[in-house]
Amino acid sequence: MKTLLSFAGWTKFWLSLFWLVSYVGGCATCRAAETTNPLEASVRITIGNHTGQNVGSGTIVDSNKRKSLILTCAHIFRDQSDNARIEVETFDTGKPVKHVGHRLYHAADFNSPNHADIGFMMIEAGEFPYCRVIDEAA
Repeated sequence: MKTLLSFAGWTKFWLSLFWLVSYVGGCATCRAAETTNPLEASVRITIGNHTGQNVGSGTIVDSNKRKSLILTCAHIFRDQSDNARIEVETFDTGKPVKHVGHRLYHAADFNSPNHADIGFMMIEAGEFPYCRVIDEAA
């Protein structure tokens, strides 16, 4: 049976996730409402430059008054330059609202058999419903 990530790879992934959540999360009392319904925390992502555009979705995994952290698939960044325009649409008001997205991390080696198809981005807007990925007490 093939393992998607080695132990070291998973350790790096979880440490990166903890760092990103603490970077974006700030204080616990400043957070928006946690939801158990992933659809309430879903966003539409468009990434584009002169070579074309990729469209996908993501889930807000943490949100405070200033920033929101979004988990998505790394392949949405495929064939896009580092300076590609990232647009994130949120739907918490019932109508799409566009925000500028900032790429924080994506697994870049798409040809590796151990490739983890995970990416993180951030928007500088907050107080959105979010779905927790892991329990902080764990």
